[in-house]
Amino acid sequence: MKNSSKGFLLYEGMIALLILMVITICFLPYFVIVQHERLTIREQQEAMMLLQEFAFLHMYEDASIFPSQITSEKQEYTLLVTSSYYGNAKDLCLSWEGSNHREQNWCISTPNKE
Repeated sequence: MKNSSKGFLLYEGMIALLILMVITICFLPYFVIVQHERLTIREQQEAMMLLQEFAFLHMYEDASIFPSQITSEKQEYTLLVTSSYYGNAKDLCLSWEGSNHREQNWCISTPNKE
């Protein structure tokens, strides 16, 4: 009998599928980690924007009382307001648990209104 060379045989296709599955299984966890880190970066950007808004409110408007919990679309932040080391400023800090399951913390310092 003459061998046909017009296409793949069943076992060649199965070997190719097996190789593709092994590669996918090896890289899938890294893909998930990268996606969680991307979400955490978005949360950090949102936290910086919230901190800037509260800093402007503190500096230019009469906003001496800040909420302790801030809820956004995807995250819940805890706001902590403390006096700065230098005495004439306030530190505004947001803390939350990021999508990567690590504790995140961002702070900004604002001068007191004179």
